[in-house]
Amino acid sequence: MPDPRLEEALKIQEEEARQREKDAREKHVRRCYVDVFTSRPGLVVLADLRKQFYDVSTYVPGDPYGTHVSEGGREVVLRILTILAEEAEGPKEKQEKAET
Repeated sequence: MPDPRLEEALKIQEEEARQREKDAREKHVRRCYVDVFTSRPGLVVLADLRKQFYDVSTYVPGDPYGTHVSEGGREVVLRILTILAEEAEGPKEKQEKAET
């Protein structure tokens, strides 16, 4: 019969490995956002996206679906801008939980 403590330890190690892999993928994707949108062509594209979807009102009078679609475009630009701002700030240290 397998030792439940050993099985639990193995599950924890596997979950930690999955989390490290997920974190590495996220870091790579975020770096790609920076590489793309800070390049000369990327800055042109980002400026156009902002003009079309971000720096304008998303409200479409009498058309809640149109407003919803406009908000979707704004969300995309907001994600790009957020990632660029966060990456410009540099790495964040993980905060330890304060013991009470």
